[in-house]
Amino acid sequence: MKIRVIALHDLVYSDRQLENFFDFLNSYFHLVNLKDFKSGYFKPCILLTADDGYDDWKKFIPIVEKYNFSLMLGVCTSFIDPLISYSKKTAILTENLHRSKRGVIPISVGTFQELSSHKNVIIADHSYDHIDFGSSDVSVLEAQIQKSQDVFNVYNINVNDFIFPFGQRHNVPHYHDIENILKEYGYTRGWGFYRRFPPRRFLLPRTGIDPSMPKIEIIARISRARAISVDWMHE
Repeated sequence: MKIRVIALHDLVYSDRQLENFFDFLNSYFHLVNLKDFKSGYFKPCILLTADDGYDDWKKFIPIVEKYNFSLMLGVCTSFIDPLISYSKKTAILTENLHRSKRGVIPISVGTFQELSSHKNVIIADHSYDHIDFGSSDVSVLEAQIQKSQDVFNVYNINVNDFIFPFGQRHNVPHYHDIENILKEYGYTRGWGFYRRFPPRRFLLPRTGIDPSMPKIEIIARISRARAISVDWMHE
């Protein structure tokens, strides 16, 4: 059985926009629940993910409960690190993630804990502070992963998935080094935005969309997305 993996970011949209967006997705696609996944769906199957870590992600909770789908959230762990200040977190948001959209703020510890305890939510690592893995030294990359692991340990959370920052542009030059590091730290999958390369365990493809896109563009993007076997999610 094949699925396409879709990436969102923030949810700084009105409740009506989000309701229309997810109603639309649910009408045209099957929103996958990995705990209750069967073959034979008539609609194309999509797995939803979201990147970075925003406090408006709390809006995901009623949406996930309404449609009962699995949701993978890639969190920049600096945002939930209890040892750094809020001003430092907002600086990372604007300087590293280049996010200055009105209303976008780093995810709070409370929102993170509520999401991470939800039965349909899969927490993934999106690096410590969103550096470019394609142009950084391998030792820097390993330090990022170690920092993330230290933060997840605070919350007693084990993660299997790593979502690369800037995944659409980079990561191929260091692929084998990164693969070995991720394996060493217990990760089982890595996710980018590549469509032109065959899927690899630590560079699986996703396609970005957002609720502001015209519906015809969303359908076209998902239709062009490279499908992967759902078996990747259970190995």
